[in-house]
Amino acid sequence: MITRSRNNIFKPRANSDAFVRYPLPKALLTSLHSSDVEPTCYSDAVKSPQWRTTMNAEFDALLRNGTWSLVAPPPKANIIGCHWIYKIKKKC
Repeated sequence: MITRSRNNIFKPRANSDAFVRYPLPKALLTSLHSSDVEPTCYSDAVKSPQWRTTMNAEFDALLRNGTWSLVAPPPKANIIGCHWIYKIKKKC
């Protein structure tokens, strides 16, 4: 029996956030300014002075608001990590 998978025909994976992603044409990539590019990781963000000041302002706001406090973990606790997400707000 010949199936689609044996002929290397596969159903495309659906993204979990319900958005269809298409690759950007090279013409659009050249029109982006270097300050408009979102970093993909912390090491990329630290290289940019704009992102460094933004991260410092965000961290200062967390400390000022008393959003969290650092405590020792209890024994046998499931520790949850966190990470920065770098997105440029398009609509303010």
